[in-house]
Amino acid sequence: MFQLSERGSAYKPQGLPHVTLGSSRDLAVGDKVVAIGSPQGLENTVSDGILSAVREYKSTRYLQITAPVSAGSSGGPVLNAIGKTVGIATFQFEEGQNLNFAVAVEHLVPLMEQHFEVSVADFNSIIRRARRQERKVSPAESSDTAPRNLPQPVEGLTGQFAGVVHNRSIGLSAEFGLLVLEDQGTLSGCMLVLQPLFGSGPLAGFSLDSEVTFVVTSAIGNITFTGHSKNRSLTGTYTVQREGVPDQDGTFTLRRISSEGPPNGFDTARCPTDAEVNNGE
Repeated sequence: MFQLSERGSAYKPQGLPHVTLGSSRDLAVGDKVVAIGSPQGLENTVSDGILSAVREYKSTRYLQITAPVSAGSSGGPVLNAIGKTVGIATFQFEEGQNLNFAVAVEHLVPLMEQHFEVSVADFNSIIRRARRQERKVSPAESSDTAPRNLPQPVEGLTGQFAGVVHNRSIGLSAEFGLLVLEDQGTLSGCMLVLQPLFGSGPLAGFSLDSEVTFVVTSAIGNITFTGHSKNRSLTGTYTVQREGVPDQDGTFTLRRISSEGPPNGFDTARCPTDAEVNNGE
C-alpha cells in the first residue's frame, strides 16, 4: 500500500513534484533524451544521450538510447528535451557499447488506466473536480457515521464521452470519444478514434440497467463493444472483426464529460471518418 499521510489526519500532501507523460512517437532518431535512475544504488543519477533507434519486438516498442542505463536504473523515467516522460528504462546489452533500452511510455498508459479505471487524459480534470467537491462537503457528511458506498442510480447515456481504448492484440492505445443519444434503451451516435488506432464511424446498440453493448461500423470493420456503466464511466472490452483478418480485441475506459447529446436532426450517416478525425476536419 502506498500512503503519503497519516491515517485519519486532516493534512493531505499537496503540490508534490511529478513528471508528465509525453509520447515516444514524437521523438526522432538523434533527439536528446535524459535518463534518471539509481545505478549501483546511487540515487537520482541523471545521464543524457540521444535516441539511437526504435525497435519493435513482439508488439512492444523499445527505444534504443545512448543515455547510460546501468544495473539499478531499471524502472526510472526517460525524458525528452522538455522534461516529459517518453520511456521507462529497462535493460542494456553488456556485450556491446552503450546499447541501452527503454520501453516506450505508451505501454505504461493502459496499466495506469486499469488502476484508475479512467483515461489518463481525463485524470487531472477529474482530480480537480473531486477536490472542489471535497471542499464543499460538510463536517457531518465527512464523519465516520455518514453513509458510505451508497448505490448509485444508473443514468441515461445521452452525452459526450472521452477516454482511451487499448488494442491488446497489437499493444497500442489511443484516445477516443463517443457522441451518444439514448432513447428508451436504444443507443445511436458516433465514435471518433485518434491515431495510432482507427475505427471512427457510426454506432448502434442498447443499454439495459448498467449493461451496455454497441457496434461501430467503420472502415476497418465492425467493432463490438461490451461493458457496463457506473456513475459517469463506461468500461469494458471490444472485438474488431475484419474479413480475411484475425479478430483483434482490447479494453476501453470512458468518462462522460458532458450530458449534451447530438443535435436535433442528427444523422449517423454524417459521422466523421478516420481521415476526417485525424486531419482535423
